[in-house]
Amino acid sequence: MKGESRMIRLQFEGSSRSEAVDFCSKAVERLQEYTPVPPAPPAANHTTETQQQQQTPAEKLQAVPDVSQESLSIKHLAQYFMGERGLSLPLAYHQFTLPPGDVEDLLRLCFLDSGFPAFVEEVENKLKALLQE
Repeated sequence: MKGESRMIRLQFEGSSRSEAVDFCSKAVERLQEYTPVPPAPPAANHTTETQQQQQTPAEKLQAVPDVSQESLSIKHLAQYFMGERGLSLPLAYHQFTLPPGDVEDLLRLCFLDSGFPAFVEEVENKLKALLQE
């Protein structure tokens, strides 16, 4: 795996935001003993949820950059997949390990499975639920 990198995303919980940040800082210190840890993107790039709610749907689509350079929240990914958010996914989300021929076989298998439409509907319902959070 030399010369290869992977991105992971961790979420820290605490009784307060400062406690969660403290847990995060300690984890970063510990991880730096084993591997380089790049700095987090500046917080100024993040819009608050209140700011996002105040925007109209058209403003939301215009406010989103063409290519996001940082990781995305579950809610933003759900909005993207439901067609409510326009963006090009960053390279971290473009990793795809199936060989091209296997994709067609996988699609055929899915479409021939009688339970697949119900599965797709369940995924759509879960995405809608994530959007409500």
